Amino acid sequence: AAASKALGMELGMSGRPLIRLAPGLLLTLDDVHLRRAGVEVASANQVRVAIAWRSLLADELRIDRIELTQPVIRIERDREGRFNVEDTTAARTVSGARDWPDIVLTEGLLTFVDQRFGKGFEARGCRGQLHRPRHAGGDRADFLAALSFTAEVACTQIRKEDLTLQDVTFSAEEAVHAANVANM
Repeated sequence: AAASKALGMELGMSGRPLIRLAPGLLLTLDDVHLRRAGVEVASANQVRVAIAWRSLLADELRIDRIELTQPVIRIERDREGRFNVEDTTAARTVSGARDWPDIVLTEGLLTFVDQRFGKGFEARGCRGQLHRPRHAGGDRADFLAALSFTAEVACTQIRKEDLTLQDVTFSAEEAVHAANVANM
């Protein structure tokens, strides 16, 4: 329940979490599903969460890394420009800066659909790492403009309309606003 509240989405899983204490605190969850308003946004066969020991002593939970095995992620932007992963119940006002944990994915499927422009893409067999994701804060309407990270990703296939690319590898640095997602 606390994780669902922190994410602003419904988090579900099958089975019981497994906790490993050495060499670091590692939480393993199987068959994980993330939903917003009952609609699935993401799922993974397994999620491993590395938690910083020192954060427990400081009474402030800090996640260092999230590993997603065979994730299926569906990102959509509606006709009003809102993303399905945004918390629509939160006020669309100024928010503070926020650092997120590194994310590692293996054998993932990513689908992006932009209903405003009728465009999107599908990437299969993706593996990679997202380092130091950070949101600089500010107006929630400019969510993407304030997002930055470094990433290395490789996908066995990317499809966009009639175009199919095989064995695509790319890296990204700087902020997302440097790449206009609407034109992808």
